[in-house]
Amino acid sequence: MDNTFGITASVQFDGVATGQTGGSGIYCATVTGSGTSGENEVTNSSICSANEIEAGKFTESLTTFGDSFTATGSAENINNTTADITGYLIDTNGYLAESYSDVDRLDGLVTFADAVEMTDSVSGVTMSFNVGSGMGVMYDSGGDISLGSGPFQAIITAN
Repeated sequence: MDNTFGITASVQFDGVATGQTGGSGIYCATVTGSGTSGENEVTNSSICSANEIEAGKFTESLTTFGDSFTATGSAENINNTTADITGYLIDTNGYLAESYSDVDRLDGLVTFADAVEMTDSVSGVTMSFNVGSGMGVMYDSGGDISLGSGPFQAIITAN
């Protein structure tokens, strides 16, 4: 899949937070824009206010799974379902990327929470994504709220 994710989020906190593009308050939201989580941290994903804010669509390009370049990442027991996912950042030649600038796509290996039984009566398969943890709320190095992509859960059902 593409290593770019569109995120639209509106969050209410118990305490005052500061947005990366400005404002402070208990309400924070994604801004309309884009950024890359890679060699430099994303610094323009959020805005905060004392009043509710309408979220914009922030598009994040994922080029690492860590603070320094890391081409593999994993999440276990996603949403307490026993589902796991391991992600691999891949270059244009189909190999594991060796640097931020090499990343072209994201491949994943999924362990499903529930087994899917394939029988002769199966006429189709539906794949969906649970994004209950598909967004991360973090603090950037300046202490501002950063809203970015996070692990997701793939779900397959037989029809």
